[in-house]
Amino acid sequence: MNNHAKNSPLTAKNIAGLILAGGKSTRMGGQNKALLTLEGTTLLDHCYSTTAYHLQPILISCGNHRYSHSNAIQIADNGEQGPLAGILAGLHWLRDNSHYQWLLSSPCDTPNLRQQWIPAMIEGLNTVNQQAPVYARHNQRDHFAHALWPVFAIPTIERAFEQHQYSIHRVLQKLNATPVDLSNACPTNSFFNINSLADLTTVQQNLACITSKTQPK
Repeated sequence: MNNHAKNSPLTAKNIAGLILAGGKSTRMGGQNKALLTLEGTTLLDHCYSTTAYHLQPILISCGNHRYSHSNAIQIADNGEQGPLAGILAGLHWLRDNSHYQWLLSSPCDTPNLRQQWIPAMIEGLNTVNQQAPVYARHNQRDHFAHALWPVFAIPTIERAFEQHQYSIHRVLQKLNATPVDLSNACPTNSFFNINSLADLTTVQQNLACITSKTQPK
């Protein structure tokens, strides 16, 4: 338990952002998922804009990749151990380089997600008194990689790695994490994640359909 969590409510000024962009993109035909474009903007930049609307600094967990992104801090991680490795690397950076005690993680592959999810997550964290991580729940589905993590979670994550356990869900369970229901805060398709080129095409087609409906006749 974090004995300091009962002080003042957490605000966006007390939180750093982490974009998870270090995956191998095995279903992308050899392309780096983070650099795929949607409406002329990379998925990485979509996520950066959404996160940076509320939070600074922004870290990018880049695995073995390197991105030309001067506005963010790029941190390496073991790309073979999944997104939990990026989360641990981000928490290590916070512990060693800043006064921040909380980190919001967001995968780069949910470009439909808009900025309002962040204040809703912070409100949910304050509701549970900042005693454990919180993760996103939307329309009865859990999204474990979209979460707020405390620096005091580092030992639990490190023990999981020692046991070769790389599941975000399992670590959140060990930390007694709580879901934050974003069903009212975020539109229906907000957490649609792009895992393949077909998924990217689906999002592009949906956006084109929305654009055509909103244009004047």
